[in-house]
Amino acid sequence: MPVPDIIHVSLMFLAVYSHASSSSCNAQDVRRSEFPDNFLFGTAISSYQVEGGFLEDGKGLSNWDVFSHIHGNIKNNENGDIADDNYHRFLEDAEIAHSLGVNAYRFSISWARILPRGMFGEVNPGGIEFYNKVIDSLLLRGIEPFVTIHHFDHPQELGDRYGAWLSWLSPLMQVEFVLLAEICFKSFGDRPMPRPLSYTENDFSQSKAAGYLIHWYLETTLLKCAGTIGVNCQGFPLKKLSGDHFIRGFAYTTGERDGILIGEPTGVDRFYVVPRGMEKIVDHVSKRYKNIPIYVTENGYSPPLAVPNLLHDVHRIEFHKGYLAALARAIRKGADVRGYFIWSLMDNFEWAGGYSSRFGLYRVDRATMKRTPKLSAKWFQNFLANRHIMIAGTEANATVM
Repeated sequence: MPVPDIIHVSLMFLAVYSHASSSSCNAQDVRRSEFPDNFLFGTAISSYQVEGGFLEDGKGLSNWDVFSHIHGNIKNNENGDIADDNYHRFLEDAEIAHSLGVNAYRFSISWARILPRGMFGEVNPGGIEFYNKVIDSLLLRGIEPFVTIHHFDHPQELGDRYGAWLSWLSPLMQVEFVLLAEICFKSFGDRPMPRPLSYTENDFSQSKAAGYLIHWYLETTLLKCAGTIGVNCQGFPLKKLSGDHFIRGFAYTTGERDGILIGEPTGVDRFYVVPRGMEKIVDHVSKRYKNIPIYVTENGYSPPLAVPNLLHDVHRIEFHKGYLAALARAIRKGADVRGYFIWSLMDNFEWAGGYSSRFGLYRVDRATMKRTPKLSAKWFQNFLANRHIMIAGTEANATVM
């Protein structure tokens, strides 16, 4: 398989390490000039969460196509059949990203769009053509593609045949994945993309219970071939340990430490706002792995559902200011951090939560698919241009001054 010199591997780490209070992201300020000139700032999306077009142009059924159509699996019985219609609106979305001023854009490949039946079928030319168009549209706008080859969705047929990744036949899934990777490198690796194609998104959110597992995975597998580490940084609840279960131990989740919330709650029960966790996990990974280059491949905020005006998202702005300030501190201490990707460019299908969680810089009208910039999009645009802005008001009447 034609492997590039650097392989970017995306992991999701626990980012909760402190007694941070609910005001932990307030009174933070940060500027673009605090980061290296060649630092990558981007937004992130994933195939099933935004594309739609779930059976168009030769695509096969994915595990999420099937799972989301089973009554009761998804909040409000929603699904990704249309999602954000990115399959038909990818040019519009590339232009939106360009208007923000980002220099990188993370998206994922739909396995079922490339190999609808895995090794038991043919490569789908419609899928190859689609992702070639996506990559070319980004490069034309001076935006660097960051490609995640596998972001949780795989052909349903592989689940039916092997039980996907969780059965004793999972070694055959590895063979299938290598085939996908070979096709992706062959089909998309010919353009001037100085950054590597990303291998896969792996969820290790069950930590510091997962602390051992994370290091075992990195040190025995990934770092033998990986030149960078991608960190998906979300504020997960603390895991308290008990028992002696193999590798991970038994754990239960708590959002408090010594009776104090670990951070401000968000619109997702298991996520809290803990900016200091960013600094600590980056510092930890940097020191343990000899200052290996790091990309923050995903970090985002969804407001509580009761927020009255979702376009005036002051809390999302404060969230990213707090985390970026923490990241800048880690860089000043010597960490080789090279990029930060906001999750997400736009509100999308958030897995079992359906469309109730809203992480986007842009609102998507579910009826018309119209993309509308939130206040955070305007803030990010000014931040990337190194223009200092002040945010005044509340969620209901916030303005950019």
